[in-house]
Amino acid sequence: METKNDHASNSAWNEDTYDAWVERFGIPQEAAAKLMNNPESKLNPILQHFGNVADKKIMNLMGSNGVKAVALALMGAEAAVIDISQGNAKYARELALEAGVDIKFIVSAVKLLKQGGRFVLRDFHPISTKLISSRGSTAKVRKHKVDGDYFDVGLEEKEVSFAKYLPEGVVKETRIVYWRRWTLGEVVTAVAQSGLTIKLLQEEPNLSSEIFDKGIPKTYTIVADKM
Repeated sequence: METKNDHASNSAWNEDTYDAWVERFGIPQEAAAKLMNNPESKLNPILQHFGNVADKKIMNLMGSNGVKAVALALMGAEAAVIDISQGNAKYARELALEAGVDIKFIVSAVKLLKQGGRFVLRDFHPISTKLISSRGSTAKVRKHKVDGDYFDVGLEEKEVSFAKYLPEGVVKETRIVYWRRWTLGEVVTAVAQSGLTIKLLQEEPNLSSEIFDKGIPKTYTIVADKM
C-alpha cells in the first residue's frame, strides 16, 4: 500500500526530470555524440568489476537518465534500466536512439538477478552522508565537521536531486522526497540476507580530487554474486 510519503516522492521524481537532463547533458542528440566518443568514461571505476561486457545482459537498477546503460550498449552489452521516472525513461530512450543502440527501459521499482549473475553497487559512503558535513570549495578553506548521527533511522525531507539542473525560467515548486540514510552495516547485511555472496567491499576516497576530503571515505563499492 502506497503511503503519503511514497506518493510525494514518486511525484517529485516524475516531474521535470527530462528538462533537467537536457539542461545538464544537452539534448539527447548532443549527449549521444559525446557519449559515443568515450563510453568507458561513464562507467569508471566500476567497469573493472564487469569484465568484458560484450554480449552480457546488464540491468542498471535505478538507472536514471540511461547514460550508463547506453554506454554499456555502445560497448556491446545487452543493457536495460529499471527506474520509477517516466521523464528518465523518455530521455534514456531518446539518448539510445541517437547513439544508435537499443536499451530496454522498465518503469518500475522491481529488482531481479538470475542464478550466476553479479550485483554491483556503488554509492556515497555513509560516513560522508550521515556523519560528516563539509564546507568550502578550495583545499585551503575546506572544513569538515562531525555533526551527524550515524545511527539515525528517521526519514529526512530533501529537495529532489535533479532540481539544481532545471533551466532558468522553470517554476521551481517545492519538490520534496523522503529518504532514509542507511549505515554501511545495514547495506552489507541486506545484501547478504538477500541470498547473495559478497565478493568485495571496497571503500574509496574522493576520486575526483587528491586534496579534497583526504582520509575520509567518500564512496564504496559492493560486488556480490548469486550462487
